[in-house]
Amino acid sequence: MGQTLVTRLANPDLLPEQQRGIEAGMELYVGSRGSLVITRYNQTVDDLILIAAADSVDLVPALRTAYGCAEWQCAAKEYQNLDLGAVRNEGWETQATLTFGPFRTRECWQQV
Repeated sequence: MGQTLVTRLANPDLLPEQQRGIEAGMELYVGSRGSLVITRYNQTVDDLILIAAADSVDLVPALRTAYGCAEWQCAAKEYQNLDLGAVRNEGWETQATLTFGPFRTRECWQQV
C-alpha cells in the first residue's frame, strides 16, 4: 500500500486577509481636450498570507537512484500558509491626459 506525501500543512490559526482604509479621488474633464485624476489612498492589509516552507522530507536512497538525483537534491518540501502580519499602503496618484488633434498624451505620477 502506497503512502501519500503531504506537501501543504494545515494551519488552523490562519485568518483571511482583510483590507481596510480609504481611497478617495477627484476627476476633472475639460471636454475632450484633457482630464486630470487625483487619488489619495491610505489602506492597511491585515493578516497577509504568505506561503512558507515549513519542513522538508528526504527521499529514500532507492528513489534517489531511480530518479538520478544527487545527495543534496530531491528533498520534498512541505509548505504552510502563514499570517505574515500587516502592510500599510499610503500615497497619492495623479494622472493627466491632453489631446492635440489626433495626438493624445498621458502622464501618471505616484507618490508613496
